[in-house]
Amino acid sequence: MEDKNKKLLISSSIVLAAILILVLIYFISPKKCKDISSSSTKSFQVIMVTDGSSLHDGSFQETVWNGLVRVNNNPDMHIKASYIETSNDAGIEAGLLTAAEKANLVIGCGAIMTDPMIKASTNNPNTKFLAVDDQGDIPTNELPANLKRIRTKVQGPSFLAGILAGKNTKTGKIGIMMGKDIAIIHEFVYGFMAGAKSVNPSVKFNIAVMNSFSDIQKYIAMTRQMIADNCDMILPVSGPCASAVFTAVRECPKKIYVFGVDADQSSMAPDNLLASIVKRLDVIVEKECQVFESGKFEGRKLEIYDLSSGGVDVVINKPLVSEEMQNLVESVRKKLNSGEIKASSSKEEYDKNYATLKTPIL
Repeated sequence: MEDKNKKLLISSSIVLAAILILVLIYFISPKKCKDISSSSTKSFQVIMVTDGSSLHDGSFQETVWNGLVRVNNNPDMHIKASYIETSNDAGIEAGLLTAAEKANLVIGCGAIMTDPMIKASTNNPNTKFLAVDDQGDIPTNELPANLKRIRTKVQGPSFLAGILAGKNTKTGKIGIMMGKDIAIIHEFVYGFMAGAKSVNPSVKFNIAVMNSFSDIQKYIAMTRQMIADNCDMILPVSGPCASAVFTAVRECPKKIYVFGVDADQSSMAPDNLLASIVKRLDVIVEKECQVFESGKFEGRKLEIYDLSSGGVDVVINKPLVSEEMQNLVESVRKKLNSGEIKASSSKEEYDKNYATLKTPIL
């Protein structure tokens, strides 16, 4: 009986070992992995890494995530999207590293992500990277082969928003807050200023460089200062701090108007916000995920989205803007798209074409 039990134990051990070997072969076989990658049921992993700010910022980051939510919910796509929220530069690098280890495609959003994205894509050549609103000046052909850059050009819709500011100001003074003094913000600022000057050459600007996208109290104080300086129109190019500006404006007994940036922010100040300069980053990211899933992702490529392509736009808060003004904006939109009018994207262009205007050109 004892011999019989030993034989049974040995037989069971052999069967168990055989099963374990088969399981190991199943999971580590290169051929099997290749089959999974090419399968139509494959779920690609896409991870978005924020630029040191909250995902739910009511602005840039949240717009990108909204596009990825649609990707997640699209039954015809086989992509699972998630995100990593970061709060500082060290967090950004760590977040990109974590994402690269887990994802097929990593999406980094924001101008300050350029260098970290280049570093991460260089160190992880088997992962694809999409830099959204990249502002780097490195030639595209010198970038890693797995990195694609997306850039929006917002001077067009900024010009259209500026027209509303120039037409509606009663005091002739417009306040502008710049989160940082960088090129992408210059497109908002000088495009906006050019639009205002095109319809109201006598308008004056009060410009403040805030050097922060997070100091809420600093923005509240600057808003109050601009109101005290008689500005009745305010453009905050300030990311999540725009909400602080809107709050200060709503609390003011004077009627002050503001403009949104990156997303339609009219719900945050429905009685004060005339229009929002929006980046359709949700639409752009959704499209780029479709391109990636189709296998047509191209590294070392810079893709531009502007007013004519629908990648950016101005969204008017219609209850606050007359039909006549809305029609003017639409007519100027056509002229911008045709090239008949050119919006400024830099101080040099603004100084050359609009700063010294004496009479309206629109």
